[in-house]
Amino acid sequence: KGGVPVQPEPPPRYPAPMDAELDAELEALTSFFDGSDADVSHRTVPGDQVEISLQVQLGGAPSPCSVQREGGAAAQVEHLPPATLRATVSPGKYPEEPPRMQLSCDWLSLLHLSTLLRQLDAVISENAGGSIVFQLACFLTSPEALAELQLPEVLLLNPLAGIEDYNLLDLRARQDCSSAAMVWASIAAHNEQARVRKFAGQLHACGICFEEVPGGRSVRLAGCKHVFCKGCMRGLCDVQISDGTLQMVRCPSFGCNQPLILPDVAQLVDRETFARFERLCLQRGLDQMDDLCWCPRCQGAVIKEHKDDTLAMCPTCFFNFCTLCRATWHVAECAKADAGTLERLLAAIAAIGVPSSKAEEGRLRGLEARRSTMLSETFIRKSGAKPCPVCKETIEKDGGCNKMTCPTCGAYFCWLCDKKILGYEHFQSGECRGQLFPPGYTDEAGPPRDPQEEEMRAVACPECDVMQVKDSSLHSNYTACASCGSEFCFTCLLPCSMLRPINGGDEEDDPGAFYAEHYARASGHCKEYTTIAQETSGETYWLDGDL
Repeated sequence: KGGVPVQPEPPPRYPAPMDAELDAELEALTSFFDGSDADVSHRTVPGDQVEISLQVQLGGAPSPCSVQREGGAAAQVEHLPPATLRATVSPGKYPEEPPRMQLSCDWLSLLHLSTLLRQLDAVISENAGGSIVFQLACFLTSPEALAELQLPEVLLLNPLAGIEDYNLLDLRARQDCSSAAMVWASIAAHNEQARVRKFAGQLHACGICFEEVPGGRSVRLAGCKHVFCKGCMRGLCDVQISDGTLQMVRCPSFGCNQPLILPDVAQLVDRETFARFERLCLQRGLDQMDDLCWCPRCQGAVIKEHKDDTLAMCPTCFFNFCTLCRATWHVAECAKADAGTLERLLAAIAAIGVPSSKAEEGRLRGLEARRSTMLSETFIRKSGAKPCPVCKETIEKDGGCNKMTCPTCGAYFCWLCDKKILGYEHFQSGECRGQLFPPGYTDEAGPPRDPQEEEMRAVACPECDVMQVKDSSLHSNYTACASCGSEFCFTCLLPCSMLRPINGGDEEDDPGAFYAEHYARASGHCKEYTTIAQETSGETYWLDGDL
């Protein structure tokens, strides 16, 4: 009395009773598709019936194939999604009572599905009273399943494609995706998942350590598809990201140099290293923007209206400053910071001491930023460092030749004229001819080199463009490229294949056939033997027995 009436609980709904024959057929289906991409499941539906769901790869499906959306370009797909067959049976009445079917497949049109359903009806008629669902699954996975559909070379993702008479459509044909965009997304996702599963189940040779490792311990780069073991690539990425050399975070395969994209790096390094990689990429992109500078007070990014403007206003703290000296905006021309300027800056910082307000705190932060910038610029000027002509990154030269490589963007430039270059042509016939090495340059190999002599000793092969060096102990101008094997004259770079053999001889009959009239004493062309000093001075001499 006075209590809350208790509602009786509904009787629990148990799975429909399964007869022995249906149990045996489900077990056979599960065993038949065990280890494959197919999926077999069943559930109880209203009316104490059992719905058997089969997701199977259609036999005879093209692989690879071209798939196209309406109005879009065709794309190559290696793995198409499976088809789904839903067969509803009544325990106790099956197989005398045939199952009711529904068939769906996203990349087949409704007309193709209707044709396939008519073939399945024929399979039911042929196997009446037997294991009908099992026979349906076997037919869908056989090569005959798609033989009568006459699929085009390019699959068009349109469920109504090819329909001339709608009476030919079977109402049991279904499309799980409602639009072509959803169908394409489903196909792309399944294709990528299938590729990942296939890759993980195979052994792959690492392009760095050359060991065969399982796919689970390998990585396939998204851009160039080269495969390496995760251990080698993780070590490469960790070192380059730690050093800040982003241009070296790329595929190490010979001749590739494809930069690694963010998903590649994310699966190789830990979270902290990846955060540093993202931060360096952002900073590198911002540093290459000519119209961006940094506020000396709050360190916020400031976009200039024009890249040549010297006035900038911070949108965060509204500080107007000069982009050259980073001081408060002034009309007069900027002067280079000297010792007196730095002393005055240090005195202003000491005068503030401990800031007592937000205004003083902001002013102190700006003065300290200016001091840091001035100290850095002073050090850079004293060390002789220069900015890269491409990314403006400051670079210091500690030795070697005058051809420089930027560690940030990888650009080549001349240390003497600060111009971007491609190869050694700039030092052979360009503005800095004969100045590849500084005067008096020495290395571990021997005495100081003469820049003009060094230039005369190295030339580019006329076939492959690889630099060839002439040893000072050798005097012959007949040169064979160490890279491609082609033979040419060291003096004029004429390929020996263009020289006319003496007396009609050839290379096999006469080893000296290539010593053609080009080297003949009376021809007036190049001399066969010269020394480095004679090449520099223009003199020549003859050896006994030369041609």
